[in-house]
Amino acid sequence: IADLDQFLKHYQPDTPVQLVAHSFGASVSGVYAGIRPERIEKFVNIDAYGAKPGAGPEALKHYRRWLRRINRGAPEHQYASWAEFEKRLQHMHPRMPAERVRYLAHHWAQEREGRIVLTHDPAHARNDGMDLTNRLDEAMAAWRAVEAPTLILLARQGGAVFRAPDLTPGATGPERFGCFRNRREIWFEDSGHMVHIERPAEVA
Repeated sequence: IADLDQFLKHYQPDTPVQLVAHSFGASVSGVYAGIRPERIEKFVNIDAYGAKPGAGPEALKHYRRWLRRINRGAPEHQYASWAEFEKRLQHMHPRMPAERVRYLAHHWAQEREGRIVLTHDPAHARNDGMDLTNRLDEAMAAWRAVEAPTLILLARQGGAVFRAPDLTPGATGPERFGCFRNRREIWFEDSGHMVHIERPAEVA
């Protein structure tokens, strides 16, 4: 949240911003939009439903897993060839046409010493920080404070649906999204969580 605040301060310090975010980024952005409502002109949430319920007695397991992952370090994902990486992307996103898979492959990875290596920070693959630091009641309080018009894009085969078993009583999807006072919801019937790359034209 602090990183986002500084980022927006640097690039657009004097006027409210139009903020578009996906997944964990949209969860962070939704909280930010409630903390600093005067900074947000419009907010687009792409397939994010916010924090998981509190872990309760399971929290110790989460913290132990987190420490084990920190000690192991973040593995760097590598592939033997572009074809192997493209095959992996196609498996992960079966609705994408082959030409888009090829386009994304060459933007998400680079060739290094004969191997295809993802360009993202491998530490980002760990979601422990989200599991351990998010507070659902605090997130929902922030969403109620959002003043900007909010567009919520949801995928039928995406995160907000398939993670629904995590939702606690009193915090189902409609109850969560209902916190946004000025909202509009659009469902993508044939899309997974990465709706912006599976259905880019419709999202745009």
